[in-house]
Amino acid sequence: MKKIITLAAVIICILTAASAQKARFGFNGGLTLSSYKTKVEGETFTSKSKTGFTAGIFTDVTILKNLSFQPALQYTQKGGVDKESLLGDDYKLTLTMNYLEIPFNFLYKFNSANTRFYIGGGPVLSFGLSGQLKVSAGGEHDKADLHFGKTEDDDLKQVDRGANILAGFEFKSGVSITFNYNMSFSNLVIDGDKNNYFHNGYAGVRLGYVLKEKKK
Repeated sequence: MKKIITLAAVIICILTAASAQKARFGFNGGLTLSSYKTKVEGETFTSKSKTGFTAGIFTDVTILKNLSFQPALQYTQKGGVDKESLLGDDYKLTLTMNYLEIPFNFLYKFNSANTRFYIGGGPVLSFGLSGQLKVSAGGEHDKADLHFGKTEDDDLKQVDRGANILAGFEFKSGVSITFNYNMSFSNLVIDGDKNNYFHNGYAGVRLGYVLKEKKK
């Protein structure tokens, strides 16, 4: 865990230092609506959506007049919900997965007097931190922890690679609102193949604040 946080912090520090005169910092928080798609022994299943939480910090580095690079560190909850009926009983399975995300977004900004609209996207590197599966049936509840790693004793792979697309508004006050969709390209099943896979995906909305640049 310490190695993950250190690596992410170093990456952002290096990128910021390269363009220190044109970098701004910010933070955000919001909600995610996530689901997962899995295939086991040829049977494909897509979960119902689950609401989660996200929060993070970012730096916005100007590359050109309307183009910026925006790497970030995000704590993001993913997962999904499955509801089944078996032998007259209703089952509800809720999967919650907590990730540290490092998105590398490129933004194109359309300027106006008081509001800037932006669109963009980029690759995302995610690290599984923890997870939990809750099962509810017949008024009874049970839960089990989910373990990330790369051995047969783990439940899912820890590293998830994907892509991000987003759009949003930044107001003159520094407040921003961003909508994004994140899709996973990695098969998170240990030793998985085309007939056994697990993919994450989520839509998110974040309210953020960009710190104002210091006047020289």
